[in-house]
Amino acid sequence: MADAGLEVAYAMPAMLVEGSVEDHPPPRGIELTRVRTAGDAEGFWRVAADAYRSNGFPPEVFAHYEDHEGLWAANVAAFLARQEGEPVGIAMTIVNHGVAGIYCVGSTKKVRGRGLGWTMTATAVNAGLEMGVETAALQASPMGEPLYLRMGFETVFNYRLFLHNAH
Repeated sequence: MADAGLEVAYAMPAMLVEGSVEDHPPPRGIELTRVRTAGDAEGFWRVAADAYRSNGFPPEVFAHYEDHEGLWAANVAAFLARQEGEPVGIAMTIVNHGVAGIYCVGSTKKVRGRGLGWTMTATAVNAGLEMGVETAALQASPMGEPLYLRMGFETVFNYRLFLHNAH
């Protein structure tokens, strides 16, 4: 792949869990709500841009999500965590073909290390189960993989994320 100017940025394990995962309450001072308004959606995408920057994603990737109604479609449950009214954490499940796909789990740097990742992931997984599925799947970042393993997810295979080397 190096001949094509591509280099592996990191592996993203494809992971599955069957059934529910243990709920953890939000850390003290953090309120968790379901995304239902354009204002919520804007906060959701701001957190996504901030959180995924730590994994090398350009924040501009999330600037193009203007159809906010997708965040509250019938097969979607998106969640936003706030601390003192400020968006600080996100997660989403999209149920399709009998599986709850877990997406956009992330938090801002100022709240990391307090258990919010577990709370957000469990909320998204269990929302998918409430929509009638038994399996949840996600692709883990290097930051998220250890958490998902502790939660009971199992690795099925690994994706590799390539970056173009412009040299």
